[in-house]
Amino acid sequence: MTSFTHNIDFFGGNTFAQEPIYAVQGHILYTFQSGIWMALGGLDFVGGRTALNGVNSDNEQANTRAGFTLALPLDRRIQRRRCRLTISWGRWLLRKRWPEYVR
Repeated sequence: MTSFTHNIDFFGGNTFAQEPIYAVQGHILYTFQSGIWMALGGLDFVGGRTALNGVNSDNEQANTRAGFTLALPLDRRIQRRRCRLTISWGRWLLRKRWPEYVR
């Protein structure tokens, strides 16, 4: 858990604040009898808008990502040795400020 508090001495006595960032993520894992395993995962978060001296900025953050992992055993006798291939993709969205980046 990450927590943000007001910074009351931000560059010469200014007050800087940041709202919480809310996130949810999930994973699905499947292990084959051969020791190979694969996983699918997803993440979504939103929030983090900042304020300087009580004036809100229009900089809320949002991100959605998905990923795939495939793990192959290198030595069947030692299950901890694996070669992993990970693929991740996603989109970084700044929801209101820069709509040209939202495709």
